[in-house]
Amino acid sequence: IETGTHLGLTSFRGSLFAKYVHTAEIESVFHEEAKSRCKERENISFHLMSSDKMLLDIASGKIPAEPPFVFWLDAHLGNSDLELAQQILRKELEVIKNNFNKDDIAALLIDDTSGLTMAPDLINIQDCMEMLLDINPNFRISSTFRGGEYKGPTPFDADVLFAYDADKFDMFLSRRRG
Repeated sequence: IETGTHLGLTSFRGSLFAKYVHTAEIESVFHEEAKSRCKERENISFHLMSSDKMLLDIASGKIPAEPPFVFWLDAHLGNSDLELAQQILRKELEVIKNNFNKDDIAALLIDDTSGLTMAPDLINIQDCMEMLLDINPNFRISSTFRGGEYKGPTPFDADVLFAYDADKFDMFLSRRRG
C-alpha cells in the first residue's frame, strides 16, 4: 500500500514483488502519468484521492485488499505551509493505528525521513518512532539515509525509516542460530 504515487516508479517496482499494489495520489497530472507508465502492470490499482481516504477505504473493506500489508508512506509534501496545515504523515499513521489490525501489518516504510529532522514542526523522529510503536509495540525500527550522489528516482535510493514486525521476519534470526 503506497501513499504518494507521484510518477509511479515505486508502484511499478513494488508490483514486481507484491501480490497487489494500491497507491493514492491527489494530483491528477501525476495520477495519469503513473497510470500510463504502469499500464502493463495488472496488479496495481491507482486511486485519485487523499492518502488517508485510501487507507480508510482499505481498512473498511471498501477497497478490497488482503493482508499482510506493507505500507510505503510517501505522500508528505516536505516542509511547506500546506504540509504544516495538513500533517499528512501524522494522519496516515493515525489512520493505520486506529483502523488496521497490527497483526496484519508486516512492515511500514516512511520515505524522505531525513526531512523529519529538518522539519520538526511536522513530526520529529522521536514522535514518529513513538507513533510506530503505538501501531505495533513489536516493531523493530531502523533507517537508511541516502549517501553519495543521488541517481534517483528509484524506491531504493532514498532516506527511509523501516518498521517491521520482528515476529514476521524471524527467518533471519533462525538462520543465524542454525
